[in-house]
Amino acid sequence: MMNLLYTTPCLTYLVSRERLNDDTLHVSLLLEHLSVERLLFIVIQNVIVVHFHMMFSKLTLPIVHIGKFRHSRIRLFLFIYFIPFMFLYMTYWTSYIEVSIAYSNELGTFISWYLPLISFLWFVTGEYIISNWKTTIATVLVSTSYFWRLDSTIIQNDMQQFGSNGPGLRVSSIDIVMFYFVSNLVIILQSSLFDKAWTLIDVFSTRTHSGIFQTAGLLMTSYSIPGYIDALLLLIPKFCYDYADAFRTIHEALRNSSKSFYVSSFFLPISVRQDFLVLYAFCSCTDDLIDDKIDTKEVSNRVKMITEWLDLIYNTTKNEVEDGSDKSKKIQNFLRNKVPEKAQAAFLLFCNVAQRLPRYPFDHLLQGYQWDLERFVTLTNEAEYDKTKGKVLIKNTDELIQYCRHVAGSIGEMLVWVYFSHFPNINSRTSNSIQSFQDENFQENRCKILEKANNTGVALQLINIARDIREDAEKLGRIYIPIEFFNSESNIPSVMSKIDSKSFVKPSPMHLSLLLDASLSKSKVNLNNFPYATYTAHLLELANNYCNESIDAIDLLPKSCQAATRIVVKVYEKIGVEVFNRDVGKISKGQLFLSNGYRVRVSTWNRIWIALKEMYKLS
Repeated sequence: MMNLLYTTPCLTYLVSRERLNDDTLHVSLLLEHLSVERLLFIVIQNVIVVHFHMMFSKLTLPIVHIGKFRHSRIRLFLFIYFIPFMFLYMTYWTSYIEVSIAYSNELGTFISWYLPLISFLWFVTGEYIISNWKTTIATVLVSTSYFWRLDSTIIQNDMQQFGSNGPGLRVSSIDIVMFYFVSNLVIILQSSLFDKAWTLIDVFSTRTHSGIFQTAGLLMTSYSIPGYIDALLLLIPKFCYDYADAFRTIHEALRNSSKSFYVSSFFLPISVRQDFLVLYAFCSCTDDLIDDKIDTKEVSNRVKMITEWLDLIYNTTKNEVEDGSDKSKKIQNFLRNKVPEKAQAAFLLFCNVAQRLPRYPFDHLLQGYQWDLERFVTLTNEAEYDKTKGKVLIKNTDELIQYCRHVAGSIGEMLVWVYFSHFPNINSRTSNSIQSFQDENFQENRCKILEKANNTGVALQLINIARDIREDAEKLGRIYIPIEFFNSESNIPSVMSKIDSKSFVKPSPMHLSLLLDASLSKSKVNLNNFPYATYTAHLLELANNYCNESIDAIDLLPKSCQAATRIVVKVYEKIGVEVFNRDVGKISKGQLFLSNGYRVRVSTWNRIWIALKEMYKLS
């Protein structure tokens, strides 16, 4: 709308001039006769360029580009805020002189008209644009090329009242390219300004978040307008830059540590994606805090620290987190004094998300950490130590599933609660949230979604365990395979029962002893000859059962969140297939084969292909 109001007077002035001829700005000629067509062209251009910008912006998060250069040297500051003004000023005079000599000066008039708006937009969004330069350049180049080609095609085909004697291929000259370059740049600057302001509102503002009509993504309420103005003027929030720095930290960590979740997050709405990243970062950081320590006392202290943090946050209102109160200072002191530096970013951002989520999934996650502490770190009595090398192992499938519910099923429920917080009225009649009404099945459907989310988390964790049998034993000293799996009389997975008994190794307590020896610190036991297929087949069969009974529940989620959720599940299913092929594939062909058990990976292109298939429902 801003661009439409600002551009229309300029183009109206240009088309009304008497000096138009075949060599002048062809877009002006194209729109000369019907003002409706002129306005329609501007609207279409805005819509297309904004969609290009949104498409490229999907590859990043707006919040990571806010306040990025505030600690930079003065030279960079001058580059961002002053050199572009000089460049634009020189561009104006260069264009004016060129057009005045070679043509008429419509292009110079057009650029001079846009110069004040560009200067203002750059002053407000210059740092954001420089930080997000890849998105900006890609959008400018693609949109300018698109409209230049469109304009050339129209003129070449003698359309829109251009006769056969029209200018033809001369539309490739600097005037038409500059017109689209400048007009598209203005649209991108405006879109970036909106992204920046909206991000500040969505992440930080306490007085506007609940008043925003989330489905349409527009500022629909009167009291949200002041918040938008505050964001434009950078008046909110007090701790904005700390949060922005923290987002950059967790964004980079997720990109490096979990490609599956990172790729799937592209397909979530921006506000949901931010909460998704925060939640994943918090769970990942707390898990690393436990895994990094093998000392019983230190692990116990860290579990206690995380519990104290949850107590502090869940006894704090959102206003107290952000308004500089005594409780806010207490939170800041806790972060500085008790939370390890590498985890402070995730803990800080968790404050914003926790206020909209129940606590119980986090307590279940802590129970999983306590489980690891008791079973894989704490030494037991001497007799038990002699038998299991100091580890209280998982006895059966029920205990394994319970552990998976603690450490992974709880995270599945957390993610669903994030969806609930953004789309509070999910029900069976429509899965697109806030416009729907709560029917008699509302609570029943919520409970069903949460139960299935927990089961999905269990399935994904079982795939992780199957993939990392060797790594868990050698690096973490942990064995997640239940003792009953090593019993030669235990149930053999269906896929193995179809194979010639001579082609695979049967379960044996000796395999448990081998893993136990390898799990000891400074152990030199080689696990290359461990029969991984015997146990991964069992774990993958369990994972498939839980996944198959839960996958349909994704259809009950908000439509804008379904694709991302399916992508995560399908990528993990692909990992399961790769693990199966690594360990069981050759055996199923009648070959006696022992894999080395090293971690398998799904390539980036495979992840992209899975994402495209789930996004566009390709078979």
